Amino acid sequence: MTVQRRSCRFFAAAFVFTLLGIFSASTCFGGELEEIRAMIKAKGHKWEAGETPLSKLPLAARKGLCGHLKPQTSVSAPAIVSEGAVAAVTGTLDWRSMSGQNFVTPVRNQGSCGSCWAFATTAALESYILIKDSLPAVDDNRAEEILVSCSGAGSCNGGYIGSASEYIRGTGLPPESFMPYTATSTDNTCSNAQPGWQDNTYRIGTWSYVTTSSVSVSAIKNALASGPLVTTFDVYNDFFSYKSGIYEYATGSLAGGHAVLLVGYVDDATVNGGGYFIVKNSWGTGWGEGGYFRIAYSQAASPVGFGEYTIAYGQPATPPAAPSGLTFSEVSATSIKLTWSDNASNESGYKIERCAGAGCSSFSQIATVGSNATSYTNSGLKASTAYSYRVRAYNSGGDSAYSNVASATTPALPPAPAAPTNLVGTAISKTQINLSWTDNASNEDGFKIERCTGATCTKFAQIATVVANTTSYGNTGLKKGTTYRYRVSAHNAGGASGYSNTVTATTPR
Repeated sequence: MTVQRRSCRFFAAAFVFTLLGIFSASTCFGGELEEIRAMIKAKGHKWEAGETPLSKLPLAARKGLCGHLKPQTSVSAPAIVSEGAVAAVTGTLDWRSMSGQNFVTPVRNQGSCGSCWAFATTAALESYILIKDSLPAVDDNRAEEILVSCSGAGSCNGGYIGSASEYIRGTGLPPESFMPYTATSTDNTCSNAQPGWQDNTYRIGTWSYVTTSSVSVSAIKNALASGPLVTTFDVYNDFFSYKSGIYEYATGSLAGGHAVLLVGYVDDATVNGGGYFIVKNSWGTGWGEGGYFRIAYSQAASPVGFGEYTIAYGQPATPPAAPSGLTFSEVSATSIKLTWSDNASNESGYKIERCAGAGCSSFSQIATVGSNATSYTNSGLKASTAYSYRVRAYNSGGDSAYSNVASATTPALPPAPAAPTNLVGTAISKTQINLSWTDNASNEDGFKIERCTGATCTKFAQIATVVANTTSYGNTGLKKGTTYRYRVSAHNAGGASGYSNTVTATTPR
C-alpha cells in the first residue's frame, strides 16, 4: 500500500509540472504577442499579429529557420544590373496574375532546416521556367535537396544565394522526384539522388545582382518587370507572428537573415515608403497570407534591410553577329595587323584564331580583344611564313559565326643595317656628355647607345635607344670628374650592325 501511494504521488507531481511547463510557455508567448500588438498599434502599422505555426517555437528554433548567409566581400559575382527606367505597369505588378496568368509555383515548406537560401533560389528557377517556356499555372517542382546536398552552396545551417544561383546556372536542378526534400541534415548526401538526375536538369541563362548591401526600391521594381527575384532581409522575432497586412518592424530581437522570392509590388501612397512588395515565403501555407506576406517599401531602409542582395535570373544572351571584311592593313617580317568590320552591338569581345602554312586549316585561338575592337596586331612572327586568320565575336550567349579567312605571307628579313661611324663625345658640363655620329644606313629601325665607366673599361651596357635617322644623343645625370666610354650600333628586324668606333670623354671636376 505504501509503494502504491508513493507511485501515485510521483505521477501526480509529474503531471503538475507538465501543466506548469505548458502554462509557462503559453504565458511567455502570450506576453510576447501582446507586446507585438501593442507596438503595432502604437506605431500605426497596418498588419495583424497572431498565433502562427512558428510563433510558439523556441527562439533557437526560430533562428534555425533563417539560413541566409551574406556573401563575403572577396567573393566575385556578376555585375549589378543597371537600374534604368521602371518598365513595369505603373502602380502594380504581380507575377501570380500577369495578364490573368500565374507564373509562380505553390508555396513550399522548408521545415526545421535553415535552407531558405535553397528554397528562394529554387522558387526563382521554377518561375523562370514557367515564364521562359510559357507554362502558366504549371507546378514545375524542382529539387531543393540537390542544392542542399550537392551544390556546396550551403546546408541546413545556412547558405549563399549567389553560390546557389551559380550552381543553378552551371548545373541546374532536376524535378523534385529525383531527390525529395527531407528537411534534415543527417541525409544530406548527393549520392542519395536518383541516377540520371544530371541529365534532367533545367538551368538559368544568367544571374546578376540587382542590389547588394545598398537597396534601391526603384531598381528592384524595374527588375521585377522581367520576373520574380531572389531577395533577402533580416528577420526579427515579431515577424514569426505575422498573420496578414503590410509588415513593418514593430519590436523584438534579431533572429537572422532570410531568403525569399519577391513576386510583385503595389504603389500605395497611404503605406510608409509609398507602397509594398508581395513576397513568397517558404514556411508553408499555414503561415502569413497563405504562405505569402506583404512588406512596406520603408523596410528597405529599416533594420530589416528588405531587398539586400537581390538577384535576378535572365535568359541566355543572343550570340552576336559575325564580323566581316577581315583583311591586313600592315605586314612586316615579324608582324601582321588585322582589321575587320564590327557588325554586332552586343558582343563582349572578339576571338582571333590563326594557323601557319600555305593552305593551313588547323586554327587555334591566339588572342581576344574587347568589344567594339576592329583591329589586332599579331607580333613575334617568323619571316617568309604564310599565316591565315579568322575572327569571331562572342558574348555570354555564345560565339558568332566566323569572319572570312584572310591569308598573308611575311616578307623576308631585311639585311642588317650598315654601322654608324665618326662617333664623337663631348663633355659639355660636369653631368652631361653629348654624342654625335654619322648614319651610314638607309634601312635601320633605330640606334642603340652603349656605355661603360673608366678610361680602359670594356664592360659596355645599353643605356638608350633612339629612332631611325638620329645622329646625336645627350647623356645626362653623370658624375663629375669621371671618364666614360661609348659605342653605337644600328638595328632592324634583320639584326644589328657592327659597332661604331669607341669614343672616350671625361666630365670636368
